[in-house]
Amino acid sequence: EFRRVLFRSLRQLLLTNRGERVMLPNYGTNLRKYLMEPLDQATLSQIRREITESFSRYARDVNLLKILIIPGDTPTLSGGHHLYIKLYCSLKEQSSISFEVNVDII
Repeated sequence: EFRRVLFRSLRQLLLTNRGERVMLPNYGTNLRKYLMEPLDQATLSQIRREITESFSRYARDVNLLKILIIPGDTPTLSGGHHLYIKLYCSLKEQSSISFEVNVDII
C-alpha cells in the first residue's frame, strides 16, 4: 500500500502543471511546456532540472538516482513531441528500497 501511494503521489507531482494547485502554486512541474521545444541537450538539461527541483521541494524523502527522458517516435496531433520519463529512485532513509516511476507527457 505504501508503494502504491508513493508512486501515485510522485506521478501526480510530475504530471501537475506548476500553478495548477491553488494553495501550492509551486507544486508540480512545467514539463508540458517542453513538448513544443526541440529535444536538444539544453532542453533535456532543463527537463532534468525541472524534475530535480520539484523533487527536492516536494519529495524530500526520495533520492533521484537516474532520470531517463525518451522522446516519442511520432509527433502529437498538435505538432509537439511526446515524452516518456523514467525515474530510478530510492528512499533516503532506506536506500535498499529502490523503485521506478514512469510518466508519459503528451
